[in-house]
Amino acid sequence: MKRLLVLCMMLISTICIGQLTDYDKYEIEQRKADSLLIVSKNKEAAIHLKNAIKLKPHVTSFPYKLLAEIYVKEKKYYKSYFVLKKSILNTGHGVDILKNNKNLVKLLPISYWDKLEKEEYSLKIKYFTKHGNLNAYFEMELLQERDQVFRYLPYIQEEFSAEEMQKFKQLYPQFDKINEKEIDKGMILQDFRNISDLIEYAKKYGYQKGMYLLLWHQRGNYGENNFIWEFFKPFLNEEIKKGNITRSFWCAFDDFLSYKNTGEQIYGEYEFGKVDKTTVNIRRKEVNLPPLTDEQIDAINSRVYN
Repeated sequence: MKRLLVLCMMLISTICIGQLTDYDKYEIEQRKADSLLIVSKNKEAAIHLKNAIKLKPHVTSFPYKLLAEIYVKEKKYYKSYFVLKKSILNTGHGVDILKNNKNLVKLLPISYWDKLEKEEYSLKIKYFTKHGNLNAYFEMELLQERDQVFRYLPYIQEEFSAEEMQKFKQLYPQFDKINEKEIDKGMILQDFRNISDLIEYAKKYGYQKGMYLLLWHQRGNYGENNFIWEFFKPFLNEEIKKGNITRSFWCAFDDFLSYKNTGEQIYGEYEFGKVDKTTVNIRRKEVNLPPLTDEQIDAINSRVYN
């Protein structure tokens, strides 16, 4: 009986492995690299990062940045520069995104950053000519810029110097009396316009990187039967099935909806709500997310919420 159970488990495991998409394999390689980097096994981590890049070279600049960081710590500056250059060419992500990695900014000589900045535009053009669509890229840039206009407004003043703030108040003495709800209304109107345009964009160009942020700003009505999810649910589920996007794409949305309805979340991918210790890792495994440790679960469940 015990032997039969073992054979059954092996069969189930084989079936599950057979069902892995390239995206699943990519995430597994990335996860192995992350675990090795934590214990400073950089050379072994580099192998898995290269495997991840080989499986899905056009997804994100993240594995490229980690690989470049490994090289830069070994003082292999040209190798690091070459990986970053390859990142722009393969993902279309620019130098500003690469500079999110503070270790790279600190350790890679400025001459290499200058070189990357000079090459950035031509590398992006090559990427969108070969792997994407220039019109799709520019239209997505416009959608994302529109998305951020009203969200950015409250923070503009923080960038003013004392002198600029004084001049600003002289020109616009009534500014502080403007009702913040007017800005919120503008944001809602802009989000509606954006999501309507995003549907037409998706029909025209198919799935493109950058859609997630615009969809996330519609999470307030996620789970409802409306024109947004009637279009995007089947559209993106098909992309997941093809292995073009991660199987965990909807997790934060599902967690948000669960938190809104029950006060708890399912996967532990949202910033609010406790998780069920007995089921959370079962649910995470279904969407190829790594298991949470007991410490991580306790940390999520001990958060204080308003």
